[in-house]
Amino acid sequence: MVPAYFQQYFAATTAGAAALIGLLFVAVSLRPDSLLGGGASASGRAVAGSAFTALVNSFFVSTIALIPFASLGYAAVSLAALSLYSTYQTHRELDRREAGVTQLVAALVAYVSQLVVGIAPARRLVRRSAQARMDAPGQRGSVGA
Repeated sequence: MVPAYFQQYFAATTAGAAALIGLLFVAVSLRPDSLLGGGASASGRAVAGSAFTALVNSFFVSTIALIPFASLGYAAVSLAALSLYSTYQTHRELDRREAGVTQLVAALVAYVSQLVVGIAPARRLVRRSAQARMDAPGQRGSVGA
């Protein structure tokens, strides 16, 4: 669960990410040959793919953070894993000359950090639910049984 004082922050990041995703689609639709055509460079596709992945990641993490009583840990972990996979898929097609190493390293650092930070709340939730099952009346291992 996210503290109430972060609600406006996550609402703003959700709106910002949604607007930027829309602008990315507009840019691609105005010049589809620069990213999707036969003469499109692999590095251009990688930049667009990385931008899309980052924006979708931030959009969904922020949106899930706005849901009352939702576990942000599971969302952060699963979206980080999907983003790491997408980054791998995007960059594996590039030559070493086109690879945009700075962009790749920045994406990897961001998504691995998100993965690590998301694990802590997910683990706390698992521990709390296990403790609740142990403390429930009529369950094996409870004090009153």
